[in-house]
Amino acid sequence: MKSGVYLPVLLLSTVFFIPSHGVIKRELSIAVNDFSVELLKTSFNSGNRASNTVLSPLSLYTVLAIIQQGAGGNTENEVTQVLHAQPTETRVGFKELMKFIKRAHNYIQIDIASKLFVADGVSILPEFKNMTVEVFKSDIETVDFNQPEAAARTINDWVSQSTQQRIQQLVSQESLTSDTRMMLLNAVFFSGEWEKTFSEGSTGVEEFHTLSGSTKNVSTMHQYRETYFAGHCSHIGAKFVNLIFKNLQYSMLVIVPDERDGLANVINNLQGERLYNLTRRYDERYVNLALPKFKFETTSFVKNLLKTMGLQHTFADSANFSGIAAEGLKVSDVLQKAEIEVAENGAKASAVTSVRMVPNSIGHIPSENEVVEIDVDRPFLVFIMHMVHNVPIFSAWVGDP
Repeated sequence: MKSGVYLPVLLLSTVFFIPSHGVIKRELSIAVNDFSVELLKTSFNSGNRASNTVLSPLSLYTVLAIIQQGAGGNTENEVTQVLHAQPTETRVGFKELMKFIKRAHNYIQIDIASKLFVADGVSILPEFKNMTVEVFKSDIETVDFNQPEAAARTINDWVSQSTQQRIQQLVSQESLTSDTRMMLLNAVFFSGEWEKTFSEGSTGVEEFHTLSGSTKNVSTMHQYRETYFAGHCSHIGAKFVNLIFKNLQYSMLVIVPDERDGLANVINNLQGERLYNLTRRYDERYVNLALPKFKFETTSFVKNLLKTMGLQHTFADSANFSGIAAEGLKVSDVLQKAEIEVAENGAKASAVTSVRMVPNSIGHIPSENEVVEIDVDRPFLVFIMHMVHNVPIFSAWVGDP
């Protein structure tokens, strides 16, 4: 497969990761969906809205779930509120999720890895260390942040290896200061082939109405009278279609507003449970689909988004991470970098999240006459979903393919 979805994610200051195997509880699945939708809304409604933005809500949720295990007092309460789940729920659920994702999958490459880089002289509490290793499958390595060039090289080598060289550099030596106590990183790599590939011969140039209001010609893929799980959701005013990957356990959900300028309405009316249900409750229909090819990258300052969502103590001198180390710690910054590409054969995605911590200062058989027309000629949403547990791995809005 030559092309697909590729996605890197970086978080400086607070990191999380998720596990899997059996089936995690519906409540936790909806909690992850709630978080994903709130992150999307907060990003879209921020003053730095871009025409295209890609995020990895699952990677960010994982990082927060890890630090949640070591938080106390008001810090624990606010992280729990943002995650919509108690520490025990995230710990147990992620352990199951990790088991599932780590096992071999036909036609799909997916890997999730996390690592904690700890400064010389910082003693991580045994209970937290054991939890990160056993539940989140995290490695732990000691580094000398007083040697920032060497420390950055060590971290970036891990990032490159964990994303199959898709992401070469996550941190610079300038971003690593002597007061850095630890960095928690999470990396996600995904590569999948469509169950029903698009014929390159059917790809043509068509008009697209961009988020800025202009019109441009874009390379557009087509499927004619193919069966997909698709429909219309009146609650958000949009059509949707699920493009399934070959192993039938992952999909790319595409949501297209009814109105050309309806993306804001769709995002602001979307809810976690509605997103959850769009990959569970739908009908299989014949679909004529026109979908633009797209590829873009995003750098998001996630710290500000998380503060808007409710994390305050986490970044303040009053932060309580007494369950991580004896030394008082706070999260200093959160940054996410991401890239995505979608083409005829399938999708690839990779994400890296890093956190830097410093001291405190149902279906039916379609009728032959029933054909759903889905022409993606306007700004739209994309979610790469883990269908078994119904959680979003990546999310994006595409306003200028």
